[in-house]
Amino acid sequence: PSLQAAFSLAVRRAIAAVAGEGSSVEDVSVDLWAGAAIDVGIRPPRAGGRTAEEMHAALVGATPASLSVALEAAFREGGAALSAARGSGGPVHVGEIRQTPSLVSARTDAIFKVCAHGAWLEQNTRDWDGSQGGTLTGAAWGYKHSMQEDLDVVNRHSELMGFDEE
Repeated sequence: PSLQAAFSLAVRRAIAAVAGEGSSVEDVSVDLWAGAAIDVGIRPPRAGGRTAEEMHAALVGATPASLSVALEAAFREGGAALSAARGSGGPVHVGEIRQTPSLVSARTDAIFKVCAHGAWLEQNTRDWDGSQGGTLTGAAWGYKHSMQEDLDVVNRHSELMGFDEE
């Protein structure tokens, strides 16, 4: 968990640097997923600085190479905790950007995450039931891990959707 927190901090620093003037590490949220996938969100500066549209343009213009440079700089500036998180694997490298940055409200993002992860949770539950067969090995462990990640996202974002409970 401490290495995850250190790595998350490095990613937050890199994204804030790429987003440009007025962007703050505190405004960047990061979800780390198995398989080296990272989901990132950023709020526009609340007091002055760039507009959401300007930040979006900066992030859309980012390339794996420019993100690699920003992430490498974040690891260098982060001290011992980030050095430990990095390990001895050589230079930091962003291999691909799987989804083009989009401009959405926090509420819209929360609704999307609850819907998507709710569906994935349902599918992983079915796959878990089908693969378990009385023993917890192989794929069953993967499904169990994925189910917990999806449940955590659903729980964390449900309250952000803005619907009243009845």
